[in-house]
Amino acid sequence: MTSRFILLFMVVAMAATGVGIFAIFQIKLTADRREQVNHTYAVRSALRELNIAMVEAEAAARAGSASGPTAKDRITRSTDRARRALATFTELTRDNPVQQRAAADMAPRLDDYLLDVSLAAASIMQQDGFEEVTEAQEGLAAAIGSALVEEERLLALRLDSTASSLAQSERLLVGAVVLAVLAMGAAFAVVLRELRRRRRSEAVLRDQSQILTTTFDAMAQGLVVVDLDCRVAVINRAACALLHVPQDVDFVGRPFLDLLAIQVGLGFFSEEEARQRVDQLAADIAAQRSSQSEVTRRDGRIIELHRRSYPGGMVTTYSDVTERHRTERMKNEFISTVSHELRTPLTSIRGSLGLIVGGAVGEVAPKVREMVSIAHANSERLVRLINDILDIEKIESGRLQFDIRPQPVGDLVTQALKDNAGYFQQYDARPRLADEAPGALIRVDADRFMQVLNNLLSNAAKHTPAGGVVQVQLARGAGRVRLSVGDDGPGIPEEFRSRIFGKFEQADSSDSRRKGGTGLGLSITKAIVERMDGRIWFDSTVGVGTVFHVEIPEMVVAPMPASAAPRGDDADPRPAILVVEDDQDVARLLTLMLEQNGWRVTVAHSAADATARLAVTRFAAMTLDIMLPDEDGLSFFRRLRLSPATRDLPVVVVSAKAGNARKELNGDAIGIVDWLEKPIDQARLGRAIRQAIGAVEGPITILHVEDDPDIVRIVGVVMGDGVNVVAASTLAAARVRLATQHFSVVVVDVGLPDGSGLDLLGEIRRLVPPPPVVIFSASDFDPASTTHVAAALVKSRTDNSTLHQTINGLIRDLVPDDVDGER
Repeated sequence: MTSRFILLFMVVAMAATGVGIFAIFQIKLTADRREQVNHTYAVRSALRELNIAMVEAEAAARAGSASGPTAKDRITRSTDRARRALATFTELTRDNPVQQRAAADMAPRLDDYLLDVSLAAASIMQQDGFEEVTEAQEGLAAAIGSALVEEERLLALRLDSTASSLAQSERLLVGAVVLAVLAMGAAFAVVLRELRRRRRSEAVLRDQSQILTTTFDAMAQGLVVVDLDCRVAVINRAACALLHVPQDVDFVGRPFLDLLAIQVGLGFFSEEEARQRVDQLAADIAAQRSSQSEVTRRDGRIIELHRRSYPGGMVTTYSDVTERHRTERMKNEFISTVSHELRTPLTSIRGSLGLIVGGAVGEVAPKVREMVSIAHANSERLVRLINDILDIEKIESGRLQFDIRPQPVGDLVTQALKDNAGYFQQYDARPRLADEAPGALIRVDADRFMQVLNNLLSNAAKHTPAGGVVQVQLARGAGRVRLSVGDDGPGIPEEFRSRIFGKFEQADSSDSRRKGGTGLGLSITKAIVERMDGRIWFDSTVGVGTVFHVEIPEMVVAPMPASAAPRGDDADPRPAILVVEDDQDVARLLTLMLEQNGWRVTVAHSAADATARLAVTRFAAMTLDIMLPDEDGLSFFRRLRLSPATRDLPVVVVSAKAGNARKELNGDAIGIVDWLEKPIDQARLGRAIRQAIGAVEGPITILHVEDDPDIVRIVGVVMGDGVNVVAASTLAAARVRLATQHFSVVVVDVGLPDGSGLDLLGEIRRLVPPPPVVIFSASDFDPASTTHVAAALVKSRTDNSTLHQTINGLIRDLVPDDVDGER
């Protein structure tokens, strides 16, 4: 509407300007016409003056003939008057050729006439003189009359033109008045409409303002808007309630510090904290910086602040998230409880069914075996579902733990292919591995990376047609290792590709029934890969197949110089012992003592030398002097425990300060078999080394700290008759067992009736020698809590075979070699 008003104003202005210009033109034209009329009157006046002068001259001549010399002056004056009149006429008609010719004709006639008048006046013969004057007068009068007729004609024309010009001016004036009236009417109408529109807009703005005010006051979140000077511009009721601002006090326009002053008075903040918050707000406004934070008040309430900058200041929303935090804590506790309460019975169910299916408890009837097999398969499916749901919950809450270490990717892929052999057999698919990255190392969590591999391989097996091949390829390039898993299945539909990594997403809902699965696998896989600094994507062609690619940065290990390589016979079957000792004589003595017991010895005289030899040779055990020339022995030991290759290497400390070093390491001495003071007790050294490499005598006894008796019985059956499993259902019972009996392996559950099984780790590490520990619990572990244990297994993620292999692997290290070198 404003643009229309401006356009109308411009049109009226232009019209008024045009009318004004035309009016000026008309006024000038009228003036010109009037000037011409006046000019005509002047010409006529000159002609009349000439005519009068002629009459006066004649009268003077008549008078002169009667009265004598007195008339002579009158004739002279009349003559001069006539000549001036003719001169005036001539001057006035310079622009008129007709009148110029008349003037030229009148000049000699006037001269003749004046001459005749003069002669007549002087003539005695009065009558004859006057006849001649009359003749001259008639010629001159005829010329004057002709000129007057011309001027009359011009006067008539100019009067008509002037009248026409005046009529046009009148019409123009009337038109201008009408236009002005119309313009004023239109302008009035436009202004009236604009006023009405503004009234409606103001009404709408008032309504919107009321709606915004009502909305702000109805918000559950507190809202405070401050301007560039940190003064309150808007504050809603929720903010007043949250900040304990009285509802009847108008804080708009007051400093933001005044709001915090109320909370300072209530003891929620200190004055210093209030000033700091205002300073931070001012800095955020100046930098136009948005932020999100949580503030814990002294009354225990947790307030979440979301700040969004705008050119005029800052908008802050306040939310009391105390209840949300409490709910999240309850949810986490619920998840933990569900994790334990579901995983533990599922472990018993799956383990028992697995033992029955495997024939560990004897033969069963074929129909019973069939039913048990169905139950076992569905228990496995239920376990995978629970694990996936728990993993998704941990991913969303940011609690998914990772233990990132260098791992040989080829070994992990090979192990995953073995683990998924049942899947390939079930779906009649054959895996084919092409390892084009031999020896490649990647920094990953081995268990989580195996989870990625299992998801990709099981998906490929499901979607490969019967008799098909699952292509698995390892390649390296640009500092990354790429794993590709491809199938010959139906491919991924175009409309589903953008959602394939979403939660509970499957290309066809009927496919989940035919293939099995929750639709969580790829979502979990993507989250795990990205947490390990990798990326995952796929290539798919409908009707041809799909290939999933995973890229992980390759870990490059600098090659060891040839001079640092240890010498020895790699074909020597004797256990290799590394002696780390800087004293040449002591090193020689240790070598002789150990070689007498049938072991192969390599000596390193410094920590750097030992590091180089450990990098290329696998040793069964190591002796360590605490006082080394280039590095403190305890620091070297701690560094060994951080490396995956040496963290489980058994160590026998042989040092003059063994006792002091033992006190300094305290509970971190896991993996140290014995502490030997110099001078060396050869018999004790032999026993310690035999203990370190597993050459102990006697039956294998396992302490199983578990409050579920079903799990204890299942573990006993899994391990077989050659292993004695001793149960302890509480921490107190476990401590009694550990104090009175030596165990080869300790299996610990975390959740026990009287505390956490992790509390036993420190006590186990202080035993001499400390037995290896296996954590077998329904809870997932923080990697930091399992640093000093031999293995950490989650019940629902561990089948009977994995449990048996883990514990049995530790037991094999405890069984002595026979004389032929066979176990």
